[in-house]
Amino acid sequence: MSGNGKHILLIDDDTDMHDVVRLMLEPLGYQLTCVTTRAAGMQALRTRPPDLLLLDVMLSTPTEGLELARELRQDETCQHLPIIMVSVHATRCGLCRPPVPERRAQTSSWRSRWMPANCAR
Repeated sequence: MSGNGKHILLIDDDTDMHDVVRLMLEPLGYQLTCVTTRAAGMQALRTRPPDLLLLDVMLSTPTEGLELARELRQDETCQHLPIIMVSVHATRCGLCRPPVPERRAQTSSWRSRWMPANCAR
């Protein structure tokens, strides 16, 4: 399976989510741009339109991601952009990363424990 260089934009205020998505998608050949705010996301959309948008449901408010998705559907230049809404609560799903100094050495092991089987290759 290959991403064929497809560009994915992730708008999520949680940089841990950026790391998780990178671990899953970059090895498959996807190009990923990650930003933490709505404003940075809009700038990224204008600068380099993605093939897919991964959008956090909650950014600075509980519904900001949903509101942004509605706005994008009304924008003529973005209305056909595929959007996948995402949300993570690390303590509820048991996601726990190794400490930063150990992360590089344990990436493969960590990924195989926490990622779906087809992403751990």
